[in-house]
Amino acid sequence: MHARYPVMLKADLGGGGKGMRIVWNEAEFPQALDACRSEAMKSFGDDKVLVEKFVDRPRYDEVGVAILGECLLPVCMFVC
Repeated sequence: MHARYPVMLKADLGGGGKGMRIVWNEAEFPQALDACRSEAMKSFGDDKVLVEKFVDRPRYDEVGVAILGECLLPVCMFVC
C-alpha cells in the first residue's frame, strides 16, 4: 500500500477500540492488516477495514451554545 505513514487501521463496524491498529511504516502494514481483519471478524462478524491518516496529537475546538427562542447564544469554548 502506498500511503503516508503513520496510518490507523479501523474495523468498519468497530467500536470501543476493537479492531484498531496504528501502522508506523510500510513493513508493519501486512501483519497489522491481518490482525485487524481477524479481530474485526471475531468481534463484529465483518472483516472490512478502513485506513485513515493517524494524527498523533489531534486538536479541535468545541463551542457550547444555548438556543433561546430564535436567539443562538455562545456559552463556552474549549480548545482541546
